[in-house]
Amino acid sequence: MNGPVNVQQPVGNVQQPVSNIQQPVSNMQNNGIYMGQMPVTLNKANVKAHQNSKDNKALLTILVVFIFSLVVGTVCIIGYKVFSKFSVQRVGVLEDTDSEPGEQENYELEKDTIYSGMDENMVSEDLIAWLNATYAIQTDANELDLTVIGGMDPDDSNVGAIEEGLKAGWGINNKEDLVQKVGKLVADDGDPSDDGWDYSRAEELLAHGYCVGWFNLGEYLGYAVPIGKKIQDRFGSWDEFGDDYVTNYMSWVANGGMGFAGDINQRCTSHQIFVTGAEYYYGPYAVDFDMQLGSSAIASYYDSMDRNKEFPDASDKISEHVKGYIAPTELGVKTTSGIIQIDGDLYMMPAPVKAFLDNGWEIDESEKNAMLSWNKETELTLKRNGRELVLGAYTFANTSGAVENGYVDRLDIEAKNGIEYVLPGGITTSSTHDEVVAALRAESSREFKEGNGGSIDISLAGRAEQYTTNDINFCFDNDKKISVIFYNCNSYYADDAESTVRNIIFDMLDQNIGDANNRKAYLDAKYGGSAKKEPVIDELSCTECVIGNEIYSINKTISELFDSGWELDDSSYSGNLLVQPGESKVFFMHYMGIDGAGAYYGYYNYSDSPVRITDAKFNILHIKDSNWRVTSYLPVKTAKKMTLGNSYSELVTYFGEAQIPDNVEQERQGRHMTAYDYDLQDGKVRFMIYDDDKTVGDIIFLQVD
Repeated sequence: MNGPVNVQQPVGNVQQPVSNIQQPVSNMQNNGIYMGQMPVTLNKANVKAHQNSKDNKALLTILVVFIFSLVVGTVCIIGYKVFSKFSVQRVGVLEDTDSEPGEQENYELEKDTIYSGMDENMVSEDLIAWLNATYAIQTDANELDLTVIGGMDPDDSNVGAIEEGLKAGWGINNKEDLVQKVGKLVADDGDPSDDGWDYSRAEELLAHGYCVGWFNLGEYLGYAVPIGKKIQDRFGSWDEFGDDYVTNYMSWVANGGMGFAGDINQRCTSHQIFVTGAEYYYGPYAVDFDMQLGSSAIASYYDSMDRNKEFPDASDKISEHVKGYIAPTELGVKTTSGIIQIDGDLYMMPAPVKAFLDNGWEIDESEKNAMLSWNKETELTLKRNGRELVLGAYTFANTSGAVENGYVDRLDIEAKNGIEYVLPGGITTSSTHDEVVAALRAESSREFKEGNGGSIDISLAGRAEQYTTNDINFCFDNDKKISVIFYNCNSYYADDAESTVRNIIFDMLDQNIGDANNRKAYLDAKYGGSAKKEPVIDELSCTECVIGNEIYSINKTISELFDSGWELDDSSYSGNLLVQPGESKVFFMHYMGIDGAGAYYGYYNYSDSPVRITDAKFNILHIKDSNWRVTSYLPVKTAKKMTLGNSYSELVTYFGEAQIPDNVEQERQGRHMTAYDYDLQDGKVRFMIYDDDKTVGDIIFLQVD
C-alpha cells in the first residue's frame, strides 16, 4: 500500500518549526490568518483560500521521497530553489503492495456528473475548504498551502514536483492511472479500520491530479465529492477521521513505509492543532464536518460563535501532544518508528505519562505531587505488579506541570526487574550485537553509526529534522549482548506547537472571530445564505454606514447600539449622565467585542433642554485607523464602499472635490492629517486625509438636527 505523496525538504535542511507554519501549521505565527477564517477565493488560475499574504518563504526545497522495498537505498530527490532550475535525480519506486505481480487492475470510481462544466465562479468556497481539510495533515507535512486544492497552484512553476511524485511513488503517469489508483483506495476491502487513511489519500491524489492539469475543476469535484460523502458516512467528526489517518500512517511507517518517529509525531501534532484550532474558529477543520456537500455548500460553523469562549491558563493547559496522543495498534518491523512494547503494552514515543498510568502503572508515592518542567528533565519511577520502571519526563512550555500531564521522552532500558522490552524488528534486552545490526539493516531506510566498544546509534528524527537528541543508543557488554538501551525521543513539533496554540489560537481569539465573521458575511453575500447580501449605499450619508453586510444607522440610543453588537469600553459613561444644551459627550466602544474594532460614538445636544444619555440618539461616529485595525476584513464603509485606506482621488471620483475647513488638522504617529468635508443636507461626513500619501485615516459622521 502506497503512502502519502511527500513533498518535503531533504534531510539536512532544517525544517521550520510548527510555530512558523507556512499556511500549514508551521506558518500560522507568520501569517496570523489562514483558511479557517478567510473566504476561499476562486480564480481561473487556481482554487484557493484568500490569504492576507502569500507564502513568503525565501527558499523552498522540495523532496519527493517514496517508500521502497524492492529498490534498496534509492531515493528520489527533486530539489529546487525558487527561481532556479530543477535538479532531478534518481527515483526509487515501490510497486503497489496491494497488487499481485502481473495483476490487471480495473476499479470503478464513482463520478457525479452534476459538476461537469463547472468553473470557479459556480463553486462554493466552503466546499473547497471542506475537501482541502480531508488531506490537510499531509499537506501540512509537505509544507504546502492548506488553502489551495492539492497544496499548490496549478500554474506554479514547481507543480512538476507533484507530477513527478505521482509517477515515482505511485506509478501514476496520467489521469487514467490516477482514477484507477483512487478507485482501488476507496473500494470496499472488508476492513473499515483503515478507511480514513485510504479516503484521505484518495482525496489527496485527486487534488494533485487537479494541480498537474489532468482534471479540470468540474472533473475533480465529480470524483472528490462522492468520496467526501463516504467520509461523512463512515466518520462522525474531523477528530475521528484524522485519528484514523494518523493511526494507519503510524502502522504504515512501522511496517516499512518511508518515515520515522519524528514524522509520525509531526502528523499527530498537526492533527491535534487543527482540532484545537477549530474549537476557536481557526484552521482547516473550522468547517462543518457534516456540511451538505454540493456546489453551493455554505457552512453553518460560524453561526453561533462564542465571543467569550474561555481558554485555559498556562498552568492548567494540557499539551496538544498529550491530548492528541494515539497509541499504536501494532509493533511493526521498523525500529526507528518510535514504537516500543513494554510488558505487552505498545507505546509511541514520546508517550504521555498518562498512557502508562492508563495501562496500570502507578507513580511512586513520593513523586505524585512533583511538578514537571519544560526545560529540565524529571526522573520518575512508575510501579506495577512489584516492578519498577524508571523514566525521564518533561512538560511543554505554557502547559500544566502536573506529572500526569507530562510526557516520557527517555527510557533507560536494562534487563532487570523482570520488565519485558521489545523493539520492532524483534530487538530485546537479550539481543546480541549481530542481531541488532541485522534488524537495523533489514529496515534499509536509515543508516546507523557504530561507536567505540561496538555501541550502535540510530536516529529517530523525522526526514526533515536536524534534532540530534532523538535517537536509540545500544550499548553492549563484553559478550556482545545488550547491556543497556538509551531511548531518547523528544517531539520537535509538539514542543513548538504550544506557542502556536497560545499565541495564535488563544491570544488572537478576537481577531479569529472577526476573520470568521468576515468569512461568513462574504459567503452569505456571495451565495445568498441566511444573512442578506452586502449592501451598497449609493449616496454619501452622515447617518448610515455599512459594517460587514449590515447597514448601520448611527441614530441609535445606547441600548439600540448594544443590541447591534456594540460594547462600551469607557469608564466615563453613566446612565444618569445629563448632556446639557450645546454640549457633546463621546464614548469609546468596541464592535462585537473585537479588540481591533474600536470607535467613538457621540451625542451633541442641539436642543434647549438637558437630555439624559440613555434617551439620546447618537449623532456622531468617529472611526480612526488607529482604533479600527480590522479594515482588511471588517471595514466600515461609506457610500460607494469607500473606507479607511482609500485614496483622496477615489473620494473625488465618486463625490467630487471636498471642502477644507479652517484649522482642522492633527498629527498621528508623526504623520500630518488634514480634514476634507462633504457637506450634506442633514450634516456632513469628514475624511481626515494623511498629507504624505493622501489616504483616509479617519471617517467622521456628523449629523445636525
